[in-house]
Amino acid sequence: MLALAIKLVGILGVLSGEAAGESTLVECDSGKIALTSGPFMTTPAANACGAEALGGKSIRSIFEFSVTPPDTIAKMVNTPSCQTWWSELSAPFALFKPCMYLGTTIQDFSEQSFQAFLEANNKEIQRFNSNRPAHTSPVETDDEGGGAASVESTTEVPRETSLAPTSVIETFCQNF
Repeated sequence: MLALAIKLVGILGVLSGEAAGESTLVECDSGKIALTSGPFMTTPAANACGAEALGGKSIRSIFEFSVTPPDTIAKMVNTPSCQTWWSELSAPFALFKPCMYLGTTIQDFSEQSFQAFLEANNKEIQRFNSNRPAHTSPVETDDEGGGAASVESTTEVPRETSLAPTSVIETFCQNF
């Protein structure tokens, strides 16, 4: 669930910064966005929105790597459960410290229309190029022998381990 929520914020960086004595807003903390939005992906309104406007798909599907078609946006905007979901999701962002999210301040984001959000989300998805090749340059890491080892990066999905079971992460995110 956390990984999917992080897709929501895809290319967001960290908060703060000053330039020439004036406060400059930079991108919001993607981890904080993910933790805040995660619980709203499984609410009754989210489930109803998916059932009524997305043909039974999860609301999470609008945050994947393909844009939401205009006819689907129109259907979502005109579906009461989707409007309820949007109101629930966007409200907590008004309480964030000022930062930028999807090209606007987080406070403006929390007040924008559902349609404006869906269009901004599509633009963010279009900015991300999922077809670019994986970075394969060597990565230096410390091994137990004290030397450095050259390791090739990969797109391989790591195996699940007992160190951080998904259920613990999901429980943390829901209780955060």
